[in-house]
Amino acid sequence: GEALGSKMRQECKETKTAAGPAPFISQVYTHTPMMYLDFTLKNGASHIQPVPKGWTAFIYTLAGYVHVGPDKEKKRIEPHHVAILDDGENVQVENKDHEVSRFVLIAGEPINEHVVKHGPFVMNSQEEIAEALEDYRTGKNGFEKAKGWKSKAVSSKKI
Repeated sequence: GEALGSKMRQECKETKTAAGPAPFISQVYTHTPMMYLDFTLKNGASHIQPVPKGWTAFIYTLAGYVHVGPDKEKKRIEPHHVAILDDGENVQVENKDHEVSRFVLIAGEPINEHVVKHGPFVMNSQEEIAEALEDYRTGKNGFEKAKGWKSKAVSSKKI
């Protein structure tokens, strides 16, 4: 563990583990196997991260650009974008740009549950969606401060 972590920092890259099996094992326990890795890659740094075959995985870029995929098929992912990854055993990432790239790799064993979506709500049944909508309308079960809330991250200016 420590040797791999030291080697990664020497090569201008750093990984922090929030959950799962990567250079350092965290103290977060989950109901199903998963990993949540926070990467920082300086210019020219690359990394290959093993991900168990059959897991669902995605990358979300926090800052800078990251190139994802096999050498000849790398795709450039912009900041604040999601890249849904194909099933495979390794995720190849590289920073080919001048600014630092920071992103999270989140992967997990599929839980194979029925999924019902409605707007921002994702539940297991239509009945649970109706219950969540009612909770939202009445301001209970986690929605107590939802009425009148406005995001500070989204600008109201037209572009």
